[in-house]
Amino acid sequence: MRSKNVKTLKKLKNNAHPANVYEKLKEDHRKVEKLFEKVLKTSEKNFDDREPLFNEIYQELSAHADAEEKIFYPVTEGEEKTKQLTLEAYEEHNLVKLLLEELKEMDSQSDVWMAKMKVLSEVVKHHVKEEEEELFPKAKKVIDKNLSRSMADEVEQEEEEFKKAG
Repeated sequence: MRSKNVKTLKKLKNNAHPANVYEKLKEDHRKVEKLFEKVLKTSEKNFDDREPLFNEIYQELSAHADAEEKIFYPVTEGEEKTKQLTLEAYEEHNLVKLLLEELKEMDSQSDVWMAKMKVLSEVVKHHVKEEEEELFPKAKKVIDKNLSRSMADEVEQEEEEFKKAG
């Protein structure tokens, strides 16, 4: 009986909404990191996996960037403590979008495609590290807990709407 309760609790926890905007954004970061790990492990033997993995990365990164730029960044850009990091984050998003569009037009079976995917993963990794280690701690000083909670819901909703719009 106990194991059934543990499974139920895990299921509920996995379906629970993030407590704040930082948890929501970190959740997104972990999801994309896992997708990058999978796509970068593909080889000549499993080219067929690249396209669906890329499509998922494209959708997740695009929805995440859209939500951050509409909901989180406008708040952090307006605060002196977080303004410069936010401006850098916008520029990193621009680079990610450019790489995504280039990858979309390329043959996913080519060595150049894989090289570009590796660069994209490194750019995203750098961006995530900067956000989580520098921007989020500073943002926590200027965004109160209530706003952070409501922003988490807004980010989630914006991402869902973005994905539905396709």
